[in-house]
Amino acid sequence: MKRMVKFAVIGTLALFSITSAVTIKARSIGTSSTAVFTAASGATSNSTNDTITLTDAAFPANIGEGDSVVIGSATGFILARVSATVIALQSPLSSSASSAAISIYRCYANPVLWENAAPVNLVTSDIIWKGVCYNDGVFEIERLRFQGSTVDSAHYKWLTVAEGQRHGGIIGRGARMSNSYGQSWAALWFVEDFAKVEWLEVFGVSAGKTAAYGISEAAATAPGKVYINNLLIHDVFLGVNLNSTSTREFQFSNCIITKTGKEGIIGRTATATVRCYNVTVVHGATDVDVSNSGFRRCFVKNCIAMFYGSKGSGHYDFLECDAASDYNISNDASAPGANSKKSTAAAGLFADISTLNFHLALGSVALGAGDSVGCPVTAALDIDGETRTGAWDIGADMYSTVAVENNRTVKGAKASALNVSSVNPFSNSVVLTCNLGSEKAVLSIHSVDGKTVFSKSITGSSVIEWNAKNASNGVYFAKLNAASRSEVKALILKR
Repeated sequence: MKRMVKFAVIGTLALFSITSAVTIKARSIGTSSTAVFTAASGATSNSTNDTITLTDAAFPANIGEGDSVVIGSATGFILARVSATVIALQSPLSSSASSAAISIYRCYANPVLWENAAPVNLVTSDIIWKGVCYNDGVFEIERLRFQGSTVDSAHYKWLTVAEGQRHGGIIGRGARMSNSYGQSWAALWFVEDFAKVEWLEVFGVSAGKTAAYGISEAAATAPGKVYINNLLIHDVFLGVNLNSTSTREFQFSNCIITKTGKEGIIGRTATATVRCYNVTVVHGATDVDVSNSGFRRCFVKNCIAMFYGSKGSGHYDFLECDAASDYNISNDASAPGANSKKSTAAAGLFADISTLNFHLALGSVALGAGDSVGCPVTAALDIDGETRTGAWDIGADMYSTVAVENNRTVKGAKASALNVSSVNPFSNSVVLTCNLGSEKAVLSIHSVDGKTVFSKSITGSSVIEWNAKNASNGVYFAKLNAASRSEVKALILKR
């Protein structure tokens, strides 16, 4: 899959835009040691050998991006499970197949093996090394170290979880990684810059190994950046512990951190280098006397911190945070910013704090109390992968009508104003419908790394077709911006 990328700066936010071909090599990660799917016959490739259709069976829902496919005498890697009978491949097979046998496998048994297999130089190889995790079982690791490869802002390591395999903010529901070594090691350890990690559940273990961290780093003196999105971190000694002498920037969006022995996120003296958007940090349902802080030395926007800081200890829900921080919620009086809500009771804030369900409750003071201005695109997808609309909620969750497992309440929200009305993935053009009454808005389409490839001003209800004949294969995001809401939909271009 080719994507065109270069480093660019849009306003105050560092993004990426398209200039030269970059190949995304996606490889699956799962504990299944045998084939996750087999069929003795019925698999046929198309005329260009980059799509496989199955006639005698159905592809299971738990196969997808990054999985290895053996069909006839050829081997390939899946780009997407298009339907129950069709999969798209990342590159064409070496030979065609007709009504052939097919088997599908995971590529690596755990994220450490995936990271160790990365090319030594991603820049000269001209690739993004992407790992896609599946919820076959818990990944029990010593620690996952991002190191050993030459990287830059356009060539980096990207660890994610396949759609349908994610936690949705509920412990034990999605792909999980356990720091089985414990002590002072971090489950995620960053030596390299520019890495992206998203959608994993990360937790420590008991039996005396209570000093495990969720995330830490080696010191960096050159400016770089690490992106952490939609993680669920719990049962660790310290959630995120970043090196006080490092200049690397960390950006956190839509994460939940809970049941930590010490800080949720502890940053650096230069607080702007640790930026947190819509992050929820809660120590636990009953322990309200922790002599540490939820967020320390960070820039925080739309964040919640609860039950940190024994009163008079010098530690608070928010401590020493950047002066520009705003729109936050604290249990004590420490939430920074003129628009923040201080001294907020946990009761009524979350769906069910006793079961560590930190989705927002009906009537929560967090609803509509946030602000989207200046937030990165990654912050627009909440802990469930739902698109934030209208005035943003504070915290990792956006209150919505979607009912999910494990005690989350069915909740009310606006109907979506942006919908994909044609086949997606698409090969040439895609049709989008926008329903806004008489309101004015801008519909734009962006590459996965930030470049605007289409933009149109609209009023009211509109049907828009984007002709992608000059665009490269890959993932794009359609974004609808209006005064009352902002919505994002993912699009997949696959010829």
